[in-house]
Amino acid sequence: MRAAQLGLAIGLALAVPTGVARADVTPELTRLDLSLPDLPAIVDLDLSSDKVTRPSTVRDLAASLATGFSADGSFHDGVALEAAPLALAGVGPAELRRVRISIATVGSTKAGVTVGKAAVGLRWSAGVYDPNTDQDLRNCLVGALVAPVLPGTMPIEHASPEPTPLPAGLATAAVANQVDSCRARFKAAHLAQSGVEIAAVLDGTTANELRLQDLSTPHGSAWISASFAHNSYGEPSAAKKQDPSKAYGLQPTLLGRFDFTDAGGTTSDDIFVGVRVPVMWDGVGLFGEYGLTLKDITSATAAGRTHVQRVGGGMDLRVADGSWLGVYIGQDIGPGSPGFSVFSNIKFSFGETRKYPLN
Repeated sequence: MRAAQLGLAIGLALAVPTGVARADVTPELTRLDLSLPDLPAIVDLDLSSDKVTRPSTVRDLAASLATGFSADGSFHDGVALEAAPLALAGVGPAELRRVRISIATVGSTKAGVTVGKAAVGLRWSAGVYDPNTDQDLRNCLVGALVAPVLPGTMPIEHASPEPTPLPAGLATAAVANQVDSCRARFKAAHLAQSGVEIAAVLDGTTANELRLQDLSTPHGSAWISASFAHNSYGEPSAAKKQDPSKAYGLQPTLLGRFDFTDAGGTTSDDIFVGVRVPVMWDGVGLFGEYGLTLKDITSATAAGRTHVQRVGGGMDLRVADGSWLGVYIGQDIGPGSPGFSVFSNIKFSFGETRKYPLN
């Protein structure tokens, strides 16, 4: 059982009724999705992330835009682009260089009618733990690979100028043990996570011509999340005597979102607020959650403004490496909500990871 941290995440979104996953109390009784889309524009238009172009220079970015868009404002089908413009240009403060822009378009012609959609989104995060950029973890792994030390032996740097080489099998085992120790300690220190995340997307639809100036019926999405983590394991020092497998993490999560849709003169505005409190160990997690959706909050009549609540909880159990069993028990509260039933209110699922944000 692994690391402990205390996390708090706050999210606000305007979600479009296209490809973007909505985190509100949906008709299907499942656990709330409190995550933010990694590629807002691509997810919004339901495009595959495998086909996303990621320019590595400003010149490549300009070339990709010129390929997908024309000077007269027309766009082509299948644009899927993501880049961090300020990072590519090497300008601006480090915080703003993390802003990633995604652009996507789709278009098709059926029975002589051309219909297209275009979307632009952004994603920004700070403070979220990334093992790829952890220099301490890198140093730990490099030390394990460069200077394997068997239990009870002297470190190589303190040995004689010409130490006796370790047998191949023992050296391999020593490296594996030290690498596993690095992984266990650093994973324990970041089991629950904290960070700040922002995402937004805006799209529109056009008919007859695939031109940006003809886009109408806009939909918008915007998320903002913030979290704070407390780690009971502390710093992943090699001298620490605490067993990393017995640490735990606590990561309360709060998310709110505002949805706006303009369907040709008819608009809708929804607000969603959700909270989840998970407690996590290395191989098991328990959580409780609550979600509230306020629909059509700008409706002129009280009858047009409805709300739905969901109360639920469950657990995640690792049954094998990379395989988790999830159990969820929930109940909707509100007008027309059905009563509790063992067969409809208890759900089982299998997945490759736990469904908590920032992990």
